[in-house]
Amino acid sequence: KVERPGGGDEARGWGPPFVDGASVWFASANRNKQSIVLDLRSDEGREVLDKWNLFRRARLAGVPTPATLAPASVEEADEALASVSLPAVLKPRRGNGAKGIVIVRDAVRGAAAYRNLVQQFQLDAGNLPLIQEYLDGVQMGCCFIAIDGEVKARLVERYVRCKQAG
Repeated sequence: KVERPGGGDEARGWGPPFVDGASVWFASANRNKQSIVLDLRSDEGREVLDKWNLFRRARLAGVPTPATLAPASVEEADEALASVSLPAVLKPRRGNGAKGIVIVRDAVRGAAAYRNLVQQFQLDAGNLPLIQEYLDGVQMGCCFIAIDGEVKARLVERYVRCKQAG
């Protein structure tokens, strides 16, 4: 759970009821979650908008994450797709709303889909798509709306469809 600096999520103050000064509503809605503070006004805060950086930070914090690769070239992506367990997920390093996310079930078609993403989004070597382990289950995402680095709205959504290749 991402919270803003200087007070965290405003829902921490929702109540009554409170127990030991903590909002019962907040505690129940966020049970089993870990929180981090993120200032989107800082360079460090904006750094996590890159999904590879966010993945590495989550892994360091002990958050369970799917296996993820960040190929340095299209050729490296070809090699990775030939060796990873399929299906796999291709996803742009930046962006939201599931734009550019492709599930691949075949290495040859996956390589073509990878190249298509690079061309479609005009990506350079430092921003190539990630290759991520596919986890079966309900597909979910989250969205934050920020103005001048302050989060104004956030939501979690269930995806009802996802583009597939292969």
